[in-house]
Amino acid sequence: ADYLYVIGVGLPRTGTSSLKAALEILGFGPCHHMSHLFYDPQRSLQFLRAFQGHEIDFKELMKGYGSTVDAPTEEFYEKIHQVYPKAKRAFFIHLCFFLFLFNIKHNCDQ
Repeated sequence: ADYLYVIGVGLPRTGTSSLKAALEILGFGPCHHMSHLFYDPQRSLQFLRAFQGHEIDFKELMKGYGSTVDAPTEEFYEKIHQVYPKAKRAFFIHLCFFLFLFNIKHNCDQ
């Protein structure tokens, strides 16, 4: 892939593996996922440097991917979007978390 088309901005453990598979089926692959970092130590080190506050070339870091979901890219979605301004940001939330938030609001309104 020569451009990042979709940036996942949702939290990990919210179906990111399924979303990754769906994005690849729809032609937005390969999709970067946390699981890739176990096999790419150099990329892992670059993300670690980003967490430490170092300037990172996200264009170079995301080169070859058509989309991204899960940690650690969701932590840097704003910076990644600056590099890929035409990319769509996909926010996803786990249904249980949504129901939890709905329940809190409902109880507070009474």
